[in-house]
Amino acid sequence: MERLQKRGLIKKVSKGTFYKPKKSLFGELKPDEQELLKPYLFEKEKRIAYITGNYLYNQLGFTTQLTGILKIPNR
Repeated sequence: MERLQKRGLIKKVSKGTFYKPKKSLFGELKPDEQELLKPYLFEKEKRIAYITGNYLYNQLGFTTQLTGILKIPNR
């Protein structure tokens, strides 16, 4: 993994989590937000948590308020 990282073929998101960057006209694209959240929301295809707060309301179109905080309550 370290050699692939040095060659720029993969990027590290967090410990043990990597992604293959996609190229576009505007540069390198990061992975989809929903894909990054999957390990926190699902365990063995079963939902163990959910997103709440302003982030959820913005995604549903209930508000135009943007937040930098993502709330995922414990079980």
